[in-house]
Amino acid sequence: MSRSAGTRRKVRVEPRAVPPERPGPEGGVRDATRRARAAAIATAGLQLMLSQGVEAVSIDEIAAKSGLSKGSFYNYFRDKEDLVDALLAPAVAALREAFEVCEAAVREARDGAALVSAYETLAVAVTVALRAHPGVTLLYLQESRAPAVGARRTLVRFAREMRERAVGLTEAAREHRLLRDVDARVTAHTVVGAVEALVFETLTDRALAEDPGAPAALLDLVLHGIVRRR
Repeated sequence: MSRSAGTRRKVRVEPRAVPPERPGPEGGVRDATRRARAAAIATAGLQLMLSQGVEAVSIDEIAAKSGLSKGSFYNYFRDKEDLVDALLAPAVAALREAFEVCEAAVREARDGAALVSAYETLAVAVTVALRAHPGVTLLYLQESRAPAVGARRTLVRFAREMRERAVGLTEAAREHRLLRDVDARVTAHTVVGAVEALVFETLTDRALAEDPGAPAALLDLVLHGIVRRR
């Protein structure tokens, strides 16, 4: 998937606030209008933040690009950080679930084959989650290593959480002596860094995006590097 294709996609978010007027029943006309306006704001905000950076974009710019008033922005989101949080929420939920499933499988693993199976399941779940949210994924990759200030705090906090979860997976596998005897932080950060680098290139390089073997190749390289050799 090319970068332009990913950023043009309409973003679906859950509105964080309800306008003063009654929203009407779920699925009704007013509810649909509310969700459509929130999606317009989220899509405009994501496109601007991808091109300019999270901190450089103003709420005035987001409102103007969405075709709505600044007051409409505040009907649905408290501030820009709230918008970033809403953008990230679906991907965060999917990735947290994927890591929890993988961690349970890793703790049950007693041999290399079971460990590889657990990591393969995680890789598939992560791939599905990231492909479902390409624009948000790209924003995360662009911003997550920058200072945790303003609206960027949500992205940086989630990046830290993912790294901590990766360390936790590594420590669980090492308890069963299934990984090489390397500091868990080194192993986990190496793997996360490799995955993030490949995802970024996949989202920005059409040739790599169209290579169906790239994720499997990375998984093979990673597992051959960290799994203990018997």
